Amino acid sequence: HLCLLDETWLAVLGFFDAKELCRCSRLDNKFRMLASDDGLWRQLCKLRWAGKQWMPHELFRNGDYRLVQISVAECKSLLKRRGVQLSAGCREKSELLEALHSTNPKIPGVPAGQPLPISGKWKASYAYAELDSQRDAITVE
Repeated sequence: HLCLLDETWLAVLGFFDAKELCRCSRLDNKFRMLASDDGLWRQLCKLRWAGKQWMPHELFRNGDYRLVQISVAECKSLLKRRGVQLSAGCREKSELLEALHSTNPKIPGVPAGQPLPISGKWKASYAYAELDSQRDAITVE
């Protein structure tokens, strides 16, 4: 492939949709890393879910984020949107993550207790939101 800076490739990949990014990620290790960029997937989430009810510009609340790094603020936001009341003593990131993972909802099409094998929190968020949008039953959650 052409010898371009990563920033240039990211600018080009910014015009791709989700399917095209996934196809591009199969080219080689460099493109796998570039096509998994959180900035690209965050933008895709914003475009895909713009104007939808209950879809803020935050990580999708019903995702399982055990395989990716999330911040304390993101963890607290997910817990709040899942309706989890935190005890006053719950301050450590490890405690927050434990509370988050213990409340992972069942996602149709995903084996119980198994996170999707996706690197990148925004790519995972996109995938979980897409799976959730294909539910054929309405639930309280």
